[in-house]
Amino acid sequence: MKNLLIITLIAASSSAYAQFPCENGMSGGTYPCNQITLMSHLAPEEIDAVEHHGNYLNDIWGWTDAESGSEYALVGLVDGVAFVDVTVPTNPVYLGKLQESATSNGRVSRIGDVQHGKSSWRDIKTFKDHAFIVSDVNGAHGMQVLDLTKLRGLDGSTTVKFKADAQYEEFGSAHNIVINEETGFAYVVGVSDGGTKCSGGLHVIDINDPKNPAFVACFSTDGYTHDAQCVIYQGPDADYQGQEICFNSNEDTFTIVNVDDKDNMSMISRTGYDQVSYTHQGWLSEDHRFFLSNDELDENAFGFNPRTLIWNIEDLDAPVLIGEYYNNAAAIDHNLYTHNGLAFESNYFSGLRVLDLAQVADGKLRERAFFDTYPDADAIEFGGTWSNYPYFESGTIIVSDMNNGLFVLQLDLEEDIIATHPADMEGCENEELSFVVAATGTTNSYQWQRFDGKTYVNLTNNDQVSGTQTNELKIMAQNNYQGDILRCKITETNGTLHYTFPSSYEIKGEPLEVAFSFEETTPGSVQFTNESTGAQSYSWDFGDGSTSDEENPIHTFEYGVFNVTLTVTNECETAELTKETFVVTGLDDQSRYFNVFPNPSSDLINVFSQESGMLEIRDTSGKLVREQAITRGAHVIELNHLRKGIYFISIRTPETFVVKKLIIQ
Repeated sequence: MKNLLIITLIAASSSAYAQFPCENGMSGGTYPCNQITLMSHLAPEEIDAVEHHGNYLNDIWGWTDAESGSEYALVGLVDGVAFVDVTVPTNPVYLGKLQESATSNGRVSRIGDVQHGKSSWRDIKTFKDHAFIVSDVNGAHGMQVLDLTKLRGLDGSTTVKFKADAQYEEFGSAHNIVINEETGFAYVVGVSDGGTKCSGGLHVIDINDPKNPAFVACFSTDGYTHDAQCVIYQGPDADYQGQEICFNSNEDTFTIVNVDDKDNMSMISRTGYDQVSYTHQGWLSEDHRFFLSNDELDENAFGFNPRTLIWNIEDLDAPVLIGEYYNNAAAIDHNLYTHNGLAFESNYFSGLRVLDLAQVADGKLRERAFFDTYPDADAIEFGGTWSNYPYFESGTIIVSDMNNGLFVLQLDLEEDIIATHPADMEGCENEELSFVVAATGTTNSYQWQRFDGKTYVNLTNNDQVSGTQTNELKIMAQNNYQGDILRCKITETNGTLHYTFPSSYEIKGEPLEVAFSFEETTPGSVQFTNESTGAQSYSWDFGDGSTSDEENPIHTFEYGVFNVTLTVTNECETAELTKETFVVTGLDDQSRYFNVFPNPSSDLINVFSQESGMLEIRDTSGKLVREQAITRGAHVIELNHLRKGIYFISIRTPETFVVKKLIIQ
C-alpha cells in the first residue's frame, strides 16, 4: 500500500486547475495511459469516503442540469453517495454527501444520526433530475430518491449532508437499479432482503412521479438478474420494434425479456455460452443490433485476460455469439457502456479501456485508448476501477476507483494512423499467408502478436513466421494454429499505441483421402461408389477409354479386366486411387466365373478366373498336358506346343471346379 499512498498524495496536491496529458505512455509520471488525459483526481478522503473491507468507492453515474448545463458526478461510496461538480473538469468541487438510509435495522450506528452500516455495493441511476440509489448486502436500505436540483448554486465552500426526498421500502437490499428514461420505469434487480423480492429478478417500479415511486410488477421466470439495460427497442427485429425490452445478465445466461406489457411480461430468449462463470453486465450498441457483455469470474476460472462477448441480436428470439475480444492486460472485467461508436470498459486493476466498435458486425473490437487508475499492478483480482460514465456532452469521462478515488478524464484520440487493417484469410496447409497493415507515417514501429488463449504474446521470426516487426506478417498456415487471433501493435515515436482489428486464418478444405468401392449390378454394368473424404471434384478413368466426373457413376464395360482410377481434388490438393475391375458381359454364370477366349484358338488363349487356383489342360484320353497355378484375373496361355484337336481345360479352387472344352485348330 506504500505506492498507493504516494499516488494519493501526488494527485491530492495537484487537483485544482491541473491536467496531465498522456505523454510517452504515462500521465503525470504516475498513471499508464494511451490517448487519455487526466483532467483531475480526488482521493477518497477528499469526498468523505470511508473504508470498508479495503475499499472506499463503488459505482458512479452522471447528471447534467438542463437549466445550467452544469455536470455532476454521483459517486457511490461504501456508506452513501458523494456529489461532485465536474463542470470544470480540471477543478472538481466536492459538494456533499447523501448518507445511508435512516431506517433503523438493529445495526450499530457509526455516527449516531443516520449511518447504520456500510456496504461494498451501491448503484445509482437518474431520471427527471432525481437520483435513485440502491445498495446490496444492506438489508434496511431500500431505494433512496434525491432531488438533484438541490445541487444548484452549491460551490463547495460548505459541504452538505443531504437527506433523501423519498424512501421506497418494498425491498431492503438490491444489487442494481436500471432505469428506462423513455418510459419512466425503474427495474431493480438482485433484490435479496425484505419486501417483494421477485426472486431476484426484475422488480418494476413506476418513477414517473419521482418522489412517489410505486411498485408495478415482478418478472422472475429466469430467476436472479445481476444487471440489465431496458430500452424502447429500435433494432432490426420487426417483431419487437417500438416495444420496451430488457437485456439481462442473469448469472449464467444472456436473457432478453419483453416488458412492454407490465401485466404480461415474457421471456423472449435465454442463451448460454462456453466458459461461463458469472454473466455480469452488458450494454447495447447504439443501433440495437449488437450487445456487448462481460463475465466477471471467467478470468479467475480460466486465466485469460478480460473477455468481452459480442452478441448479434438482430433476431431477439435467437441471439448469436459472433465474437470474443480479450483486453490487453490481466484484470477482471466489470462495467461497460457504449457511446459514439466506442465501448468504455472498466476492468478493475487495468483501469478504463476504450474499444472501437467499427467492425463489431464481424465480431471484432480493438483498443483505442486506456487509462490505468491503479498503476500498482495488473492482476486477476478485485480492486481498482469499478465503473465509468462517458455520457457528458462536454466529453468529460468520470471513473470511480475503489481504492484511489474519483478520476476525471478526457479522451484525446489522435487521428487513426491505420488506413488498412489485416484481413482474415484462408489458405492451404503449409501455404504462406500474408497479413498486411497499412499505416500513415514512416517512423512507426510494428509488433505482431497472437493471443495464446490467455493473453497476447509477441511473435518472433522463425521457420514458420517472418516479418513480425514489419507491416507485413508472413506465416505458414498450419492446422495447429488456424483460427488464432493475430493483430499488429503499432507504436508512434511519441509513444501513442494503435492496435489493428484482430484477424485469423482458416485452412481451406478438409484433409483429402481417396477411396471407392464397386458392384456389378447387371452383367457388364458396374455401380461405383465414391468413399473419399474432403473431395470437392471427381474424375473417373474406367480404363477402357471412357471417363466421368460424376461422384457415383454407373458404367457398362465389355468383357475384360480394367484398371479403374478415381482422382479427387479440393482447393488444396489432388489424390488418386486405382483398382482392378473384372467385368464379363453376356455369359452364363459358370463362364462369368471361369472363361476362355478365343475358343477355338490356334496359338494362345486368354483365361479369366474369378479366383486363384490350379489350371489344367488334358487331352481326350485324360492325359495332363499343361498345369499352371494362376491368380485371380486374366492370363495369357500359349498353345503352340499342342497338336490340333479337342482338349479339356479346368480351374480348381478351394470353392469350385469348372471344366470347359477347348478346341485347338
